Amino acid sequence: MICAVWRGKAVSVNNWHVIRKGRIYASKEYEAFISSIAWAIKVECQQSLGHVNLLISSSLNRSFDHHNLSKPICDAIERAGVVENDRNIGIVTLWPPERHKRNEIDEIRIFIMKQDAA
Repeated sequence: MICAVWRGKAVSVNNWHVIRKGRIYASKEYEAFISSIAWAIKVECQQSLGHVNLLISSSLNRSFDHHNLSKPICDAIERAGVVENDRNIGIVTLWPPERHKRNEIDEIRIFIMKQDAA
C-alpha cells in the first residue's frame, strides 16, 4: 500500500472550468491542484501499478463537499503515472472528512492499493 499526503487549498471539481471564446478549459487553479497532488503521489510511488483501489481521507474546510475529491484525485493518479488510465482505478472509498475552520490548510491522505490479479 502506498500513502501520499497532500496539503494546500483544495479546489472543487465544481470549479474546474473556465469558458474562453466559447470553449471550455480547465481553470489554472484546478490544473495546479491536480499537478500538486500528482507530485505528492509521484514522490511516494515512481512506478505504474496497473489496476488500483483507493481510500481517501481528508481534513477540509466546512463548506467543501468532499464528494468532489474523487475526480481530481483520479486524474492526479493518472498524471503521476501510477495507472495508465484512470479507468483502471477500481474501488474509490471516501471516508467522511474531518472539518476545520475556513482559513486552515486542507489535507488529503490518499491510500493506493494494487488490485490482486484475478
